[in-house]
Amino acid sequence: MLERIGARPDCEPATALLLFWRTAPDFDLRHPPDDASANDEAWQLQELIRGRWRRGRYRRAELSFDIEDIPLVSDKASYNAAARALEATTTAAEQFAELEHQLGPDAVAGAMPPSMRISLPVRTPVGERLIEGIPARFWPAALQ
Repeated sequence: MLERIGARPDCEPATALLLFWRTAPDFDLRHPPDDASANDEAWQLQELIRGRWRRGRYRRAELSFDIEDIPLVSDKASYNAAARALEATTTAAEQFAELEHQLGPDAVAGAMPPSMRISLPVRTPVGERLIEGIPARFWPAALQ
């Protein structure tokens, strides 16, 4: 189901980033798919989104995404000493720097391209009302 969302031609960059980061790419970087503990479906979704992102397939950008709202350490990795070191950092930039220190910059850049380590501000027409960073026109009337 999530792969279908990430593969849609009209998938928002913010949606793609949210799906990507919620699959815990830091975990799969430490435990590649050939590892018995890897989550193959999550890895496949990461591959799909990473590939489409690199090819510029996510164009329409009306929704916002804040990288600071996404913990880079998954629950799966929370007992790992390397993951605990990441938890001690405070910003996404510090977490990426710690990951690069632990795993090497090339490995991290391959799995988590720098262009995907960003926040996306919402682009709204002048005067359009936002609800939780999302243009009001995307919300059902009952929730506005």
